[in-house]
Amino acid sequence: MADLAALTGFSAGHLNRGCRQYYGRQAMKQLALLRLEHAAQLLRRGAMDDHLQKRLPLTDKTGRR
Repeated sequence: MADLAALTGFSAGHLNRGCRQYYGRQAMKQLALLRLEHAAQLLRRGAMDDHLQKRLPLTDKTGRR
């Protein structure tokens, strides 16, 4: 939140109040909801496997990716 506040020139409290007023929840809760919605979209499209393979260091039994 501090990074966003620094980028916008608003205080973290001001941003949180605005988010709560607009979305009805605190900024971090809104961010968590957006992340969950994005993950759900990826799952529905079948894109989660590709997305996870790029982000997680998954390996097979031989240690290869």
